[in-house]
Amino acid sequence: MHRKCTLGVGYLVTGNVGKVEKTFLVNLKLLDIRKAQIIGREQESFLGPADGLLPASRFALRRLFGQQYQGDGFLKLSVNVDDAAVSLNGDAKGLWPNVDLDDALEVGKYRLAVTREDYLPTAQDVYVEPARQTQVQLLLEKEPAQWWETWWFWTLTGAVVAGAVTTGVVLGTMQGQSPESGSGNVSVP
Repeated sequence: MHRKCTLGVGYLVTGNVGKVEKTFLVNLKLLDIRKAQIIGREQESFLGPADGLLPASRFALRRLFGQQYQGDGFLKLSVNVDDAAVSLNGDAKGLWPNVDLDDALEVGKYRLAVTREDYLPTAQDVYVEPARQTQVQLLLEKEPAQWWETWWFWTLTGAVVAGAVTTGVVLGTMQGQSPESGSGNVSVP
C-alpha cells in the first residue's frame, strides 16, 4: 500500500536555534517523510551577534546535503578603537586601522579577535562566502574601573576617616584633653 504525503514532499528539513551567552547553536535535521526517519543531522555553533544566524544556517544546510562551498571570498573589518590588535584564527594581523585583510580568503568560518589595553577583549565568528564580501564591525568596550578606583569607594573612605577623626576629637575632649594642646580638663555634670 502506497501512502501519499500530505505535504506533497518526500523530504523535510527541520531545525532549531539555541543560545548560551554569546554563542548560538543551529541544529538541522533532514527527514525522509515516506520512511518517517531522520536521514541526516548537522550542527553549527558560532560566537557573535544574531545576524550571523543566516550564514551559519547556510553553511549547515549545505553540509546537510553534502554540498560544500567552493571558492574564495573577502572580509571587510572595522573596529571602533585605534591601535587594537587584530587576529584571524589566532594569527596576528596587525594593529587597527593598519590591518590588511584585502586578500581573498577560502570560504569558511573564521574567528576574529580584537584586544587592546584598558578594553575588554572581543571575539566573533564570521563566515566568508564565495565571491562575497563579509562586513564585520567589532566594538571594544572600556574595562570597568576596579572597585578601589571608583568615586563611591573614595567617598565612603573619606566619610569613614572624617567620622573617625571627629569621634577621636570629641572623645579626647570629653576625657579632659584639649584638642589643641593635647591636655586639659572638661567637667561634665
